[in-house]
Amino acid sequence: MKAAPPDSTILIIDDSPDTIRLLSAMVREQGRVLFATSGAAGLELARLQRPQLILLDVEMQGMDGFGVCERIRSDPHLRSSAIIFVTAQSSPEAEIACLDAGAVDFIPKPLNAAVVQARVRTHLRLQAALSVLDELANQDGLTGLYNRRYFDRQLAAELARHRRHELPLGLALLDVDDFKRFNDRYGHQEGDNCLQLVAGALREGARRPGELAARYGGEEFVVLLPNTTPEALEQYGQWACRRIGELAIPHPTASAAPHVTVSVGLCTLVPGDDDTPDSMLRAADAALYEAKRAGRNRCLLAAVPA
Repeated sequence: MKAAPPDSTILIIDDSPDTIRLLSAMVREQGRVLFATSGAAGLELARLQRPQLILLDVEMQGMDGFGVCERIRSDPHLRSSAIIFVTAQSSPEAEIACLDAGAVDFIPKPLNAAVVQARVRTHLRLQAALSVLDELANQDGLTGLYNRRYFDRQLAAELARHRRHELPLGLALLDVDDFKRFNDRYGHQEGDNCLQLVAGALREGARRPGELAARYGGEEFVVLLPNTTPEALEQYGQWACRRIGELAIPHPTASAAPHVTVSVGLCTLVPGDDDTPDSMLRAADAALYEAKRAGRNRCLLAAVPA
């Protein structure tokens, strides 16, 4: 019997301490177990911990399981968490209602330990397999960074989140300077190696929660920097220019330096109702254009209307 992935997180949301204790004892060998005794507390914990699997009671005081399930399914950061409903209602109609709400499975009470363990194990294995497929679908094949499609989704989600919480969202658009000249001199294979080295440096610099680096196309990269002020974003842009220069990739025909450099366009704002992902990217792209026109190997912050 194949075990569940060892790094799995299981969240139990139930307003009965007795049920939580019982379920915890049944599944504790299959992953890290967390619990919450209300729907609201469970949602908050889920957002913080991003569990692979949620065992969710249907009948709870306040927000019931269906309400919690709806919130989870509408949250882009939680959609990948699988939900198994746990309920005393065992009729076919109740099971259909749970599955229609977005759950992957249904466990009736009274709980049978072997059944609970088997279903949890099965869905944790499925979640692990889906995670691998999702990672491959969201990954740029050359650099290993996220691809443009994934970045666009994350930018839209982060823009909405920063608008709700009135926080500054930062964006850095980077372009390898004179990359056509590099390819013409060294060939496309060395060009690919260059892009991989640049990508590795950007990956190292995206370490805070929510930060991500992506290949946006050709020799262009983009980095999403949540909760980042203009001062902090300019520091990031200066770091990126310095770090890529430290790679010391020879580029004797470049216009800014005898090694590979990048130009960086920066944009940060507290999103308002009229701000969109496209408007942020346009602002960063305009700043990138100005950085190149000013001599390359530098970063410039976009002027965003107050």
